[in-house]
Amino acid sequence: VPSVLATAAAYLHVGWLAFGAYELVRRRPVRLAESKRVLIGLAVFATFMSLLFTMGSGTPAQRYGARMGVYALLSGLAFIVMAGAIWKTRRRRAGVGSTVLGVALAFHGIQQIYESVFAYSALSGSVRPEMPLYWGFIDLLLQSLIGLGMIASLLEDEREAAAITADEVDHLAYHDALTGLPNRPLFMDRLIIAVAQANRANQKLAVFFLD
Repeated sequence: VPSVLATAAAYLHVGWLAFGAYELVRRRPVRLAESKRVLIGLAVFATFMSLLFTMGSGTPAQRYGARMGVYALLSGLAFIVMAGAIWKTRRRRAGVGSTVLGVALAFHGIQQIYESVFAYSALSGSVRPEMPLYWGFIDLLLQSLIGLGMIASLLEDEREAAAITADEVDHLAYHDALTGLPNRPLFMDRLIIAVAQANRANQKLAVFFLD
């Protein structure tokens, strides 16, 4: 049971990161029904893979290597695909969040693929191989950079959305909502400015009004 839960949690973790990358790239949330189907599918697939390799033949080290090798390979490919999608959005993003996120996802994908190769090396032996101690620190660093990149990208999107909304509100305040033509407040604003400039330059000002 613990191995099944751990494997399911690992696959769901990749799924949640994929949802976040999708929302950053497409700038719209994932539909709730679709997210439920994807998460349920990942949980079922993870349970199947865990039971398949846990109850299969071979030594515990070989079963562990096969189970973790499949996960690491699939997650590594998923992280690299996410990194490529995020990297393509840098042109329309002013901040560095997408750059940090794309680089962190790419390196994390490479790390996972390396772990899959390392895990598959256990298939030929009876002893479960152990990753070096510093490997955990590298994983923690990359996970932290992914989190920081996600947060920075979301904040940059919120700031951009706020700026766009402010521009739209300013435009609606001085233009007709139906035709988009300048309205009376804009005329009065420009008239006040023109009168002030004419007074400073000691010039005459004429207004031609048609009703």
